[in-house]
Amino acid sequence: MKTKNGASVLTLLLAFCGAADARPPDFTLTVNVRETEGDHESPIDFTVTMGLMKDTVDGNDIGWDVIVVTIREMDDEGNVLNTWTKNSPDVNTADGLWWIEHADPDAPINSEFLVTPLISGTAPSPNPNVVSLVFEFEGAIYVAPPEGAPYDDTSSLTMLLRDEGTPPPPPKKDVEDEPAEVPNQPAEPFPG
Repeated sequence: MKTKNGASVLTLLLAFCGAADARPPDFTLTVNVRETEGDHESPIDFTVTMGLMKDTVDGNDIGWDVIVVTIREMDDEGNVLNTWTKNSPDVNTADGLWWIEHADPDAPINSEFLVTPLISGTAPSPNPNVVSLVFEFEGAIYVAPPEGAPYDDTSSLTMLLRDEGTPPPPPKKDVEDEPAEVPNQPAEPFPG
């Protein structure tokens, strides 16, 4: 398992998709946690994909329900080593929704999803030989240094991933306030 402290690159992919779930997400967001901060060529250590469903609309504000989180551990060639999925993860807000004010609620844009609330849970693996993964992650407003942000749309990400167990084993990945990118990319279906 990888234990490198690396950078995280936040890739938010807004996708209108139809997964094989009873409640397919309206949008899919993927966080790429990279080995080297701000380096697009750096291997991706982990991806965190969130399926979002519009729950409540109040003017330009939308309360998004995070209906599923899938975490994938990658090797340096981009192959998936392990996968964990958690339906209905904990979203640490008053009502359990991720509230975002959109310029146009009918056409959300990537840069509106920069600040993820604290999302956590324990995700089982479909592989019976792989232990469940305890995860938590949260985005924040990125304060750029004088030379500027590393990406056009940049967020700050704090994330902890560790195997489930007692006593808790050391983290697989532990990053704090890493710059994260929100590039414009084509929509992709939610990986099911």
